[in-house]
Amino acid sequence: LHGSPNANIGRPMKVGKEEMLGLLAAVERYLQLDHEERSQYCEDAVQLWSDRLNHVNGLNASRSYPNEAGQPLPRCQLTVDAARLGLSRDTLIEQLASGNPSIMVAPFEENSIQINPMTLEAGEESIILKRLLEIVGRNENTGNKSDY
Repeated sequence: LHGSPNANIGRPMKVGKEEMLGLLAAVERYLQLDHEERSQYCEDAVQLWSDRLNHVNGLNASRSYPNEAGQPLPRCQLTVDAARLGLSRDTLIEQLASGNPSIMVAPFEENSIQINPMTLEAGEESIILKRLLEIVGRNENTGNKSDY
């Protein structure tokens, strides 16, 4: 009953050797990670983003903890005041995604995004910050002509 051409419950639940070895590699990698170092990297990235982005008129950056999966790692919650910034949250998301490199962020509530450092490699937090500052700096209505 579970063989071809019958598509019963067993057939679609089949697990191949590639999936099993992929899971094994992921578990082995996870066990070898320095979790304290990774946690500190995430804290430092969120602090960098908050320190720099809170100086932009129309942006409010804060530490959000724990992450959406309940893991003890922070994210940066960036709230956009579109009237003061002259740029909506959705436009900011679109410009981040359409840049090179494409930067994906999570929309949050009505006027916020969340930037997650958990999947970044060292140095990529600076790329995100630079791109955010380029976007808000190019916007003529920001009133932020100072050096970021």
